[in-house]
Amino acid sequence: MSRFDDCLHLILNFEGGFSNDPADPGGATNLGIIQKEYDAYRTGHGLPKQSVKLITQAEAKDIYQKQYWDPLHAEFLAQPLDVVLFDTAVNLGVGRALHYLQNELGVANASTFDKNTSDAYHAYTAKHGVAPLATAVLTQRVAWYHHIGDSGKLNKFLKGWLNRVDALKKWAGM
Repeated sequence: MSRFDDCLHLILNFEGGFSNDPADPGGATNLGIIQKEYDAYRTGHGLPKQSVKLITQAEAKDIYQKQYWDPLHAEFLAQPLDVVLFDTAVNLGVGRALHYLQNELGVANASTFDKNTSDAYHAYTAKHGVAPLATAVLTQRVAWYHHIGDSGKLNKFLKGWLNRVDALKKWAGM
């Protein structure tokens, strides 16, 4: 089993099956993939749109690999940062995950995992190891959850988000 497959197994356990909570701005979701994302995927593959309820495991895996794992260059990241960044991207978007990483590395925020990010990552981990970097990403993530969840309509999700971070830390041995 590849590291991607191992991490994806955890993500799919977090994401679960079909849901369509009116309070969730993502709308209809299955295996963690929202309808809008699934529509774009199917259109991009020359397939007709269909309900996200019908997404296959193979389609979800392809989406997760190409739209989350690969843009993060996660295959080149040490454990547990690979899974922490991957799960952050799935839950909050690739841009926000990269933003958290780049903030901690002290490089300009870019919409991609660029050479500056790669160089800073290698320098940081050579000096400090990877665990503090993973912890820092999760700290920023928790702060964002509190920012959006302490009041307003997303409050109902706060406890679940925080539980997800705790479960991720446990799974990653942090």
